[in-house]
Amino acid sequence: MIVIGLEGGSAPWDSGEKVSAKLVYIDKPAGLSKDRREPETSFQAIAQLALQRAKKPTAAAVFAATRRLRMLHSAICAEGGAPWIDFSGDHGLACAPSRALEDAAVAEVKAALALGDPILAVAARERLSSSAASRHREDAIRDRPSHPSDACRLGIVA
Repeated sequence: MIVIGLEGGSAPWDSGEKVSAKLVYIDKPAGLSKDRREPETSFQAIAQLALQRAKKPTAAAVFAATRRLRMLHSAICAEGGAPWIDFSGDHGLACAPSRALEDAAVAEVKAALALGDPILAVAARERLSSSAASRHREDAIRDRPSHPSDACRLGIVA
């Protein structure tokens, strides 16, 4: 198992918690085989923690964690656009579209609204809607029966 992590530093960098992702390889008779669930499972754990913290008392901490999650994804995955790591001659690891990045953007929208910052909420919502992988999720959100508070949250960028 390989663990890759990012953590903050002093100003001007974000302070905050370390985020990390696991890359698990299984030793099989034909050679090493990558566990397909990783690093997405690690990314999803970070995103779920951000969603839990997107409430008033802890909302400010969400942005540093989600920014690090996007950086970690970019550093590891070829789909991130600028991988920092080469795996067996390939520039970046082939990762599937990441639902964790979508969930992180949702956490940012919720945190911005909890902090009373609609401009930041719109910016985070724009990141979510610009993601090609989020198109199916936006349709699911639009098509489900909504609670009045959901309509307000989604209506901010409609």
